[in-house]
Amino acid sequence: RILKGAAPDSLDRHDEDGLVTHALYPVQADIAPAPRQLPAAPHARLAAGWQVMQTVPADMGNTEILDALASGATGLGLTAGDPALLEAQLADVILPAIAITLNGAAATAGPYHHLLALAGAQASATQIDLGLDPVDGFDAGMDLHADAPASHYLFRSDGWHWHNCGVTAAQELGIVIAGCAALLRAADAAGVDMAAAARRISARIALPADMFAGIIICRAMRQLWDGLLAGCGIDPVPLPVHGHASLRMMSVLDADVNMLRMTTALLGGAIGGADAMTGYGHDLLTGESAGARRIARLAQVMMMAESHIGASLDPAAGAPFIETRTSALAAAGWHCFQQIEQAGGLAAARRTGLVAG
Repeated sequence: RILKGAAPDSLDRHDEDGLVTHALYPVQADIAPAPRQLPAAPHARLAAGWQVMQTVPADMGNTEILDALASGATGLGLTAGDPALLEAQLADVILPAIAITLNGAAATAGPYHHLLALAGAQASATQIDLGLDPVDGFDAGMDLHADAPASHYLFRSDGWHWHNCGVTAAQELGIVIAGCAALLRAADAAGVDMAAAARRISARIALPADMFAGIIICRAMRQLWDGLLAGCGIDPVPLPVHGHASLRMMSVLDADVNMLRMTTALLGGAIGGADAMTGYGHDLLTGESAGARRIARLAQVMMMAESHIGASLDPAAGAPFIETRTSALAAAGWHCFQQIEQAGGLAAARRTGLVAG
């Protein structure tokens, strides 16, 4: 009656990838995938939730860093490449108690070695993600591979950067999985066991303001990773998925509303099973304040401590919309990956401008 005789599919909505969201989905007995799209370390996730990462810009002092670790943060995303600054920032930080990612100028071998020196005998117990690019940083990563503790991730395939440049969700996933494929291919050519190389890689994806889109991209990311490993004949290896809140969703106007966008973005990663998440203060675009950073951290703490979202590994599994959309996005992401492969792989696709285009 409300549709005045129009068919239900007149309510269908298409996104920028051409994927359809139906108004109605048929009820099915059980369409959850087997195995389910679980976090990389399910037991740790159930026990302690995901890692709440605090980005540490070069101008953040030690006092604020210690306060961040006392008010929700369980990990630090370091950006300083200068060893002296890095040491000053990490004064009195108990390194084995937190997760550490290296970003930007810090994502090089020099800061990594300095971090190992600071950790000393506890280096192997410290969770470190060096964040080298799978293409440009392959040689540097392989130089570290033999001696780096088995718990350290050396490479990071990054879709968040390209998301903020404007790519669609499917294109972002295609770029990420192309980076993973480039690493495995280069490792095989260098005589390095591909399974061992696979254990050295993590993925960074963007969490948009649409909570459901965040849930689905996390699940589709793992589906693509499983498909890549199967195609290479590698037994399943967990892929740590680091969800970074989107920057392109942020607004300068009425910046307080960015708190709502940040919350729904982080909820998407939490329900989708992100292993670590980075949120940003609502005033990021005009100079991020310590108070705004604190709000972004504590929102995640409330999700775990009050809403107990971390107590379920894949709570959206089985919902027809979630499962249908996860499979559709994974297929669209694989198509974008194939386009990159047909162009000669990620390095060639970057060089010719395909990815930037």
